[in-house]
Amino acid sequence: MKYLYTLFIGLSLMACSDSDFDCDTEEFTLTGKWKLVEFCMSPGDASCPVQYPDYEQIFEFGADSTFSFRGESIQCEGNYSIDGNWILLESNDEQNCINQRYYLNPIDACSLNINPPCIEACISLYERI
Repeated sequence: MKYLYTLFIGLSLMACSDSDFDCDTEEFTLTGKWKLVEFCMSPGDASCPVQYPDYEQIFEFGADSTFSFRGESIQCEGNYSIDGNWILLESNDEQNCINQRYYLNPIDACSLNINPPCIEACISLYERI
């Protein structure tokens, strides 16, 4: 009986654990959840000091070209389309979500820059969750 209990606990933990996604060997795919981990916005010069958010900001991209976004005080969803390294987010809720193009720069299978068009340097680094 003790063996069955241990087996059940082990299987339960595996079912509840993070996905088996290996960042070093998997190919990049946009599909999934992405959390903002660091960002920088140029103060008007050539620098871009890294900052760490004290709030949660999550994108979720579906394989069916839908997205949802949850930020500090914003929640929205809609559709996305990709053209080269640009992603266009289109939402029906224009009060809470800006329809805008962002530049996509995958770093590896688990890290991605999603950058709005900026005059000065800006970077928003997201990690797969």
